[in-house]
Amino acid sequence: MNILRDLLGDPDFFDGFVRENRSLLIRLEEAYISSRYMPRKYDREEAEELLDFAEKVIEFVKSIKGQD
Repeated sequence: MNILRDLLGDPDFFDGFVRENRSLLIRLEEAYISSRYMPRKYDREEAEELLDFAEKVIEFVKSIKGQD
């Protein structure tokens, strides 16, 4: 995330997003790691929540990139 922050060039906007979504970012990272190394089952609600958030992260990055 720090590399992305530096590359995007708008640290205040980026930091605000991270602060507002810290818990979901941590859960998304845990889901990524566990999917690769420690099989874990997710219930439908949790999987949908994390998928929706992943889409929100993608849109956030696109919105910053579009500010250039």
